[in-house]
Amino acid sequence: MVVVDSCQPCTLVLGPARSGKSRWAEHLAIQSGLPVTYLATGPQPSAEDAAWLARVEAHAARRPPHWSVLEVDCALAGALDCLCPPGIALVDSLGTWVAAGLELDTSAWQQRCTALVQSLSRCKVPVLLVSEQTGWGVVPATAIGGLFRDRLGSLEQQLAPLCAGYLACGCGPRPQSEQPWFCRTSSLIVPRIVLFQPQIPPNTGSVARTCAATGTELHLVEPLGFQIDDRQLKRAGLDYWPLVSLQRHADWSAFADHRVRSGGRLIALSSHASQPYTSWQFESDDWLLFGRETDGLPTDVLASADAALRIPMSGAKRPQQAGVRSLNLSVSVGVVLFESLRQQNLLTLA
Repeated sequence: MVVVDSCQPCTLVLGPARSGKSRWAEHLAIQSGLPVTYLATGPQPSAEDAAWLARVEAHAARRPPHWSVLEVDCALAGALDCLCPPGIALVDSLGTWVAAGLELDTSAWQQRCTALVQSLSRCKVPVLLVSEQTGWGVVPATAIGGLFRDRLGSLEQQLAPLCAGYLACGCGPRPQSEQPWFCRTSSLIVPRIVLFQPQIPPNTGSVARTCAATGTELHLVEPLGFQIDDRQLKRAGLDYWPLVSLQRHADWSAFADHRVRSGGRLIALSSHASQPYTSWQFESDDWLLFGRETDGLPTDVLASADAALRIPMSGAKRPQQAGVRSLNLSVSVGVVLFESLRQQNLLTLA
């Protein structure tokens, strides 16, 4: 994960045509709970291009009516400079922005790209960047097609250091869901955090913030003890929610099936376990499972784990602290996650 010191980070949402990338970016914007400014970079639709008109209308129909929409065309950098918190920006898409500048010579094009990079680096709000993935198929048959591929690919490389996360979408929406299949990509593979039926919104919000800071996936096993749009949940996660790779599972069975398909060991944290987490050798694709705040993990769920670990507490041996049974959920997640990252040399200084 790349960490940027200046302003709020960006997130790249990548995918080929009809992959669901725009819909997924819209979902992330909604989940952030922040006022959304939608920056449209494509040309104005007209009746002469029925296909483009239909596409623009489909996107507009999906957007909530209270979103602010700016038709920026080529003036994307200037529009980003005008944004002020609180809020989040959704740029859709970099591909149409690149296409509008194909007539520029190399020098002028690079100047435009530099201006965009500088605007994003100082932008005062988080930015979701929707972009097309090119170059995975055949070599473009035309010179203009090759130029588009090269310029878009080069631009994405220039933007990558500004981005805290990358989401690659594909295959359209999942059955009975508005969310597309996706994978979170980065230069590192890190463990995944699983919260089993969490009940206290601020705890989950704090865990989400930790996941955003470490590039860690967060999986919530339902039913939850709160609504996902709970104000306390959003407040605890601040404006980092767009940077959280969040997946919800309808029940334990649904999560178990997902884990089997994905691979990786299931490591449960429980006060009933005997082995301390400090003596365990973590692996990069582990699933770190934490139970409910009130009563932890059910017996059958705990039994399904590949290993069970505990966080030792010295207070258990002191009579005056005998009533302290466990740590706060978000603290427990941070303690174990950072030990896992430390063991794998995944902690670096900015």
